[in-house]
Amino acid sequence: MQKTLVSIIVTCYNRAGMVCKALDSVYAQTYRPLELVIVDDGSKDNSMKVIEAWKASHPDGDGFTCIAKTFPNGKLCLARNRGNELSHGEWIQYVDDDDWLYPTCIEEKMTYIAAHPERDVVVHQVEYIVSGGKSIGSSKLTLASDDSRQLLHLLDTRTDTLFSPTLMLRRTALDAIGGWTNGLIFADDIDVVFRLAAKETKFGIVDKALSAYNMHDADRQCNKVIHQLPDDFWSSLFLRLWEFFQKTGKTTQDIRDALSGQAAFYARRQMRWGRFQSAWMGFDAASSIRGYAFGIEKLPIACKYPMGWCCFLTYKLKIMVKKLVKAMIR
Repeated sequence: MQKTLVSIIVTCYNRAGMVCKALDSVYAQTYRPLELVIVDDGSKDNSMKVIEAWKASHPDGDGFTCIAKTFPNGKLCLARNRGNELSHGEWIQYVDDDDWLYPTCIEEKMTYIAAHPERDVVVHQVEYIVSGGKSIGSSKLTLASDDSRQLLHLLDTRTDTLFSPTLMLRRTALDAIGGWTNGLIFADDIDVVFRLAAKETKFGIVDKALSAYNMHDADRQCNKVIHQLPDDFWSSLFLRLWEFFQKTGKTTQDIRDALSGQAAFYARRQMRWGRFQSAWMGFDAASSIRGYAFGIEKLPIACKYPMGWCCFLTYKLKIMVKKLVKAMIR
């Protein structure tokens, strides 16, 4: 019986010193047939030269093929979508350029799929690795036991996010949601997982660490971005998700409450970082999703998240002070 082709997509940006470990981990997989697709997202270092040298030393054969291509920088989501277009596998696994898979990762996932053919997304736990190769433990990702409760489970702020390096997706499931959201510069995992769940995609899990999440001293790409996000980033993200939920008919009050809770959760984070405008916009989005349109009707959401009013007043006070200073200068 012919085995199913799996495509592994490695996206790279300025990681010439790290990417080979990720590529080696793909080549070392015990599962075949395997297709490795490497997308260089316009690196400014010599990443592509390193990738080309690696490819030359790992020729195709014995069920392994490799495609490597560089593109103008378009950020992570576009790079993944470009990888999807280049790939041919029925299943797609993603690997970041600073992480690596353990040798049996794909084999164990495909064994799970053989036993659960109705699943469209299979996730696994990751092992957190710090400098010196020391492990500091593994993730605690969970899924709902009842598929009908999966969206609510994933929307719960107490549930760990199924971050993108853990995802292996059936191509048809990814195509059904339009792939990754081009232009999204952060929270790509939140966006894609919530949209998959809203489409009633069936999730499964191999409950063991099958890859390493490298928490190296050099800032991960996400840490470079998180404090530079536009003020409306989180509010826009959750409002777009709400629009998607509406299109898929996921509009029950418990789903509205859960998505509203997510928006408020990230608004509180912005408030802790002193980003009061972003925080208030997040609480405002939470209010809209929950069903309170304007004015005094926002009082219930403010009572549920009382710090929202503090955030709003602080933001307004900052505006008033700026206006006063400008008036005094004149």
